[in-house]
Amino acid sequence: MAAEVEQLKLWCVLEEKGTDQQRALVRDLIEDASPILDRVIETFPTYTLHNSLHSRNVAELMAHLLGDRLMDLSALEAALLILSAYFHDIGMVFSDQARDRLTQEPYWPEFLNRHPEAYIAIEPGRAPSTEIAENYCRWRHADRVFTYLNELAPERFRWGAVSIAFAQS
Repeated sequence: MAAEVEQLKLWCVLEEKGTDQQRALVRDLIEDASPILDRVIETFPTYTLHNSLHSRNVAELMAHLLGDRLMDLSALEAALLILSAYFHDIGMVFSDQARDRLTQEPYWPEFLNRHPEAYIAIEPGRAPSTEIAENYCRWRHADRVFTYLNELAPERFRWGAVSIAFAQS
């Protein structure tokens, strides 16, 4: 996986402007995220792939959008773009146990209030259909990125003297 990340145009900025420690930080986080992303299909078998290849493509599109300005980025900006490409869908992975407990999550009632078609389609005493479960998981996936990131050790996000981790309030 490291070799794939190192082929990114954004990585070229990090290679030129970053330190070994900064590159290692990004590489290590991506190596942890990639196998998790490759499990998105388990939660969303009917969706287009949102795996590590998708993340790589997102990073390449970012570089394409920057065009001639790509090398104007700082090492930190390049790192944050790479990491955002690889972590934006990490919340789409739900384990079998998590899918079995969707209706017990505190956000389930809010989901039903915001999606009356789901509320009407649910049969009392029965598990939600695959379609409704997928819709709920997709609806919650952005918030779950914070859950995933906040479970990682804070030192994994040290960029010199500061942390680049995001804390959900």
